[in-house]
Amino acid sequence: MKYVIVKDGVIANTVEWDGDTKKWRPPAGTQAFQYDGPAQPGWAWENGGPVVPPPLPDVEPASYAVSRLRLKLELAERGLLANVETAVQAGGTVPQIYWAEATTFESNHPLVAQIGAAIGLDAAGIKALFKAAAERDA
Repeated sequence: MKYVIVKDGVIANTVEWDGDTKKWRPPAGTQAFQYDGPAQPGWAWENGGPVVPPPLPDVEPASYAVSRLRLKLELAERGLLANVETAVQAGGTVPQIYWAEATTFESNHPLVAQIGAAIGLDAAGIKALFKAAAERDA
């Protein structure tokens, strides 16, 4: 039989146990309740059952990494590809190598911020562009 071990109104553990207190007892300061439904340590226990926590909110990643193809397609769709290529050329050797050789681009990379600023995008604009690129069917 499945039991939940509850301490201070919170499920501390789940155990398989036959209920025989001569063989085993719940740890001091806890109570065991027979319960065969879904239950996880950390969930609240109220009125004879677990309180299932709400799902965690979707959290937007701090940055996006996208392939060269997805980024270029998104830039082209927004009419920004030529502007980026001009800004890369004006940026010098390091941005040129990065643009030519990178297979993946990260939205929070300093060179991406540099090129983004050169074409009028702030950090939020860059992130939005990369998010759209990451969600493309490419």
